[in-house]
Amino acid sequence: MQFGDARFRSSAVNGAAVGAGVVIASCCDLLLASETATFSLPEILIGSMGGTRHTRRLVPDKIMRYMAFTGRKFDAHFLQQHGGINEVLSAEDLLPAALELAAEIATRSPSGVSLMKESINLTEDMPVTEGYRVEQLFTTLASGIPDSAEAGRAYLEKRQPVWSGD
Repeated sequence: MQFGDARFRSSAVNGAAVGAGVVIASCCDLLLASETATFSLPEILIGSMGGTRHTRRLVPDKIMRYMAFTGRKFDAHFLQQHGGINEVLSAEDLLPAALELAAEIATRSPSGVSLMKESINLTEDMPVTEGYRVEQLFTTLASGIPDSAEAGRAYLEKRQPVWSGD
């Protein structure tokens, strides 16, 4: 079952994410970065605009404005401190950690991850009450898919679920 664009995306940044690079990173569900990664919105320095709406998905509005108005580079620890990066790792640990995280998520129900992502995407800009109602609708949808029943059985039987992907 696939709704809209519900594919899971994560990124591992090991270098400079500049302008559109920050936008691409902000479009991902999870973001890992190396200790040497930097992030910047230098558009103001070259007489251009852009990237701010997407960057709000990474950091609070005041930090996005700080990045946009100054064009400065910020390190991964700064973005992590403000909630924009899930984990900062050494350059050599970055790819193995990203692959390990992807492998963990790949053990989840594909249809469940798809529904979860679609629910998150739909409710992102909604007020809490309306977003909660949409989440409840998606809970009802999820309860009707075969993977949901398998999840319940596997939990009760204390075993790993076998996903059908439906």
